[in-house]
Amino acid sequence: MPSDAPLGVAQLQVLYAGFPSAPVTIKVVPTNFQFFVADDRSMGIFQAVASPSDYPLCTREAPAHPGQIVIAWGTGLGAGAGPDSLSPQGISLPVDVEVLVGGRPAQVVYKGRAPTFAGVDNLYFAVPGDAPTGCRVPVQVRAGGVDSEPVTIAISTGGPCQE
Repeated sequence: MPSDAPLGVAQLQVLYAGFPSAPVTIKVVPTNFQFFVADDRSMGIFQAVASPSDYPLCTREAPAHPGQIVIAWGTGLGAGAGPDSLSPQGISLPVDVEVLVGGRPAQVVYKGRAPTFAGVDNLYFAVPGDAPTGCRVPVQVRAGGVDSEPVTIAISTGGPCQE
């Protein structure tokens, strides 16, 4: 959704290969964060911060660890700070964000656009030290008072995750 789209009820129509779809009525809201997910539709797209230059994907074979900073990928944090025609800078957006990992609150250290990707948002958060471990630990975000659909992340204290 363009950052300058007016809030409220709107009509949406898609043009594909020169053919328009039937218009549908939508409601444009200020915030509705949703995670990007992997092929199985429940594993969120997360990267672990292993070093300043190493951000491996969190998988069952390479899970996140308690205390580690993780980057969540998604969209819907709200309007950007500048025009959508320009590559966004990494600036935190002015929206209240809470992250729950296995029901435990996580410390959010960044909440804003993924640098250079218009409409793509990142949340950087620390996996709580008391987060449960396993291959499908639920993660949910509340942004601007709106709850995301939950996704899962693999968390282990060492080695591949264990169910």
